[in-house]
Amino acid sequence: MSALADDLGVNRVTLYRWFGSRDRFLVEVIWSLAHRTLELAESEVAHRGAERVVGVVTGFLEKIIGNPACSAGSARRASTPCDCSPATRRSSNPG
Repeated sequence: MSALADDLGVNRVTLYRWFGSRDRFLVEVIWSLAHRTLELAESEVAHRGAERVVGVVTGFLEKIIGNPACSAGSARRASTPCDCSPATRRSSNPG
């Protein structure tokens, strides 16, 4: 939290005031990334009903599992957030 506060130009107390705890901050970061990825997966599915639900969930999981920054063996995992944005997908997937 200290390094993040320094990068943002605020003090640690301010971060804790905004988020309450380090755990709450991590939840917000993870939710932000997951929400973006879920919206992307949803935008790529044209089906309705049960097929839509299956398509969105499958697309979401494929994006998470297929993202090199999110894989268990990734050396970047410890220092780089899982960014599943379209630009990241294009740069990490040459095909």
